[in-house]
Amino acid sequence: MTAAVIAMTDADYTPRYTVDHISGGLVHDYLKRELADPSWEWLIPRCQDSRMYPDRHPRIEMRMPLDTDPVCKACASFRPHHQNEGPA
Repeated sequence: MTAAVIAMTDADYTPRYTVDHISGGLVHDYLKRELADPSWEWLIPRCQDSRMYPDRHPRIEMRMPLDTDPVCKACASFRPHHQNEGPA
């Protein structure tokens, strides 16, 4: 018996601004299903998905993004045509 691998698509992710006390914060893409489940206290941004030891961001420090918030370039690179590519 083999396990099925389901590839995530752009529709599975949504942007959220995450406060970063060192760099000031960035808009990262997070899985919608994890954001919808309040039991997930720490979320992994899309740019960290394939890392062995990914950065985890606390849900409590997230909010809806504003147009003026800087966007994570790594997360933006997964979006079609690099939408909303920012300085960080």
